[in-house]
Amino acid sequence: MENADDMIEHDLTLMSLVIFAPAAFGLLVLFFPSKWIEAVRWWALVGAAATLILSLCLLIDYHTLLGRQSDRGLRSMHHPSTQLDARIDESMRRDSNAVRKPQLSDDLVASVPWISRFDINYAIAVDGISMPLIVLTSLVLFFAVIASWGIEKNVKAYFALLLLLETGVLGTFFATDLFLLYVFYEVMLIPMYFLIGIWGGGRRKYAAMKFVLYTLVGSVFILVAIIGLYFTNVRDFVD
Repeated sequence: MENADDMIEHDLTLMSLVIFAPAAFGLLVLFFPSKWIEAVRWWALVGAAATLILSLCLLIDYHTLLGRQSDRGLRSMHHPSTQLDARIDESMRRDSNAVRKPQLSDDLVASVPWISRFDINYAIAVDGISMPLIVLTSLVLFFAVIASWGIEKNVKAYFALLLLLETGVLGTFFATDLFLLYVFYEVMLIPMYFLIGIWGGGRRKYAAMKFVLYTLVGSVFILVAIIGLYFTNVRDFVD
């Protein structure tokens, strides 16, 4: 039987690799010499392909764990993949000393302390809804790199932003902490603004400005709502 701690580290590492692999490839592509245009394109394709492969490995891992739960008779009235909140609560309950080590329930749910002062965690998870979206995002971005092969303007910046965008989108599907979700949401919006404003169509500047008004400005209200929820919960806990 596999060691529980090894399983914890394996699942946490695999989910984190799926999220941050595109950003890592995007960061490294910035160090390529400007004349290595073709190498930049192939490197971006390798990064997108690696992310797709990792997401497929995660899919296999997820279904393997569901099979183990079924074998142990852990299925109840509901399918485990619909019990995300319950699994997160169980994950937090199992290890009350969260500062010392990651937490993971029987499914792909992980939580590691991040900003302890405000009870903000690096909390990520996979369920029956997010898993198909993760694989689909990886697949779409892989084909997006292929479709962008003919880009000639600022090639390094384009593919770096495209891969960073993939990290932002994937992160929003993994995040189970509201503040972490907001961070990934903002990471997704910033490269989108530049991709639209620099490589967009004829009215790209107008489109980029509308994008800012509808998303970046709107995200301020999301942050205010998250802060409001936090202080409301803190007050209720104190009372």
